[in-house]
Amino acid sequence: MDSGWSWTNLEPFYRKNERLVDPADGHDTSRQVDPGAHGYGPIEVSVPGYPTEIDDRVILSSQEPGDVQGGTTVGFGLTQSTIGGGERCSAADAYLRTALNRSNIDLLTGTQITRLIQTNDTSGVPAFKTVEFAQSDDSTRYTLTVTKEVILSAGALNTPQILLLSGIGDPNDLEDMGITPIADLPDVGKNLNDHPQLSNYFVVNSTTTLDNISRDSELAAEYLEEWENDSIFELYADPSSGTKSAHYEMVFANGYSGSLPSTGYYLTVNTVVLNPVSNGRVTLASADPFDFPIIDPGFLTSPLDIYIMLSAVKGVCQFIEASPWDDYVIERYGELGEAETDEEIEAAIRNNAISIWHPSCTARMSAYNATDGVVNPDLTVKGVSGLRIVDASVFPKIPAAHLVGPAYIVAEKGAQLIRDA
Repeated sequence: MDSGWSWTNLEPFYRKNERLVDPADGHDTSRQVDPGAHGYGPIEVSVPGYPTEIDDRVILSSQEPGDVQGGTTVGFGLTQSTIGGGERCSAADAYLRTALNRSNIDLLTGTQITRLIQTNDTSGVPAFKTVEFAQSDDSTRYTLTVTKEVILSAGALNTPQILLLSGIGDPNDLEDMGITPIADLPDVGKNLNDHPQLSNYFVVNSTTTLDNISRDSELAAEYLEEWENDSIFELYADPSSGTKSAHYEMVFANGYSGSLPSTGYYLTVNTVVLNPVSNGRVTLASADPFDFPIIDPGFLTSPLDIYIMLSAVKGVCQFIEASPWDDYVIERYGELGEAETDEEIEAAIRNNAISIWHPSCTARMSAYNATDGVVNPDLTVKGVSGLRIVDASVFPKIPAAHLVGPAYIVAEKGAQLIRDA
């Protein structure tokens, strides 16, 4: 792979996009984070404020805590979120709001890209410099044509859908949909990578978990209104990837993560396979751009992924057997809690594993002279001109991290590549 995508060359873009801020409660974080592992950018990152009763138990059961952004993911550390001053810090807040003041930026909402249209070009390769869009399936289709290049940043699920609708992909698949193939790139929509996660439940001796809050219908309605009106909710920021990369992650939650039982108090430990070998794919349901694409995550099709998740489940059980949990955990709960043999645990894994919402790699990057992949190291689409992709779909392989941080790095790196073009 191009050396421009090595950690040494990407670290400046990481530091450019985020910075560490105090948690909402203002507590001393000197033993919880490493300020030197953070940057100076507009995205505010913090550890949780108002610690819960499980925090000390986790730390006492583990090694000395470290900073999950520090380059080594083996060990324990507090989850860091894109939160500043108790409020979500999104790309819209950190980047878009100020950029909208520029004279060369217009934002069009309530609109969907329907396809990219080939334009005349003298370079000898297909050029895609015209964007077609509409507000609904039966509304007028409009087009815009650029002078230099189109930047496609629709995400790892919608970017391949737009490419396929535009005639960029596997010719056989396109013809099956009645779409004329223009650019032969069979990897479009293939190699879908995501992190499978599994919830390990425990009944606990406590009345101060988040379960009562979750059962409060009036409070839930208030939070839902905040979500719908302000989009303020985001659970986790990313731990950084490095040369020492864990095989799985354990994320502790002070309550039940899922469809909450009517009674009881719970601890949830979510286990996540960080380096999944299994691949899925994104394909078209039809040639209608307003039809959702077909998403096959391909979870746990590799025996290695099953082995790692099985090891993670056993690791959780071993971890909870540590003495700090003796007066807290009562028993395991649910299908996974009833499983005893490896075969029963594997069955429970297959029945209950879900996505952690980290889709990536569906327009993956490869070397300039490679015949596979979708984009070059400069993020331009292979075999065409006037088109560049900047989103998580370009990852060659999913990072062993929550993807918000790597996505920001790709965005900053992509911006530099565009400026230099």
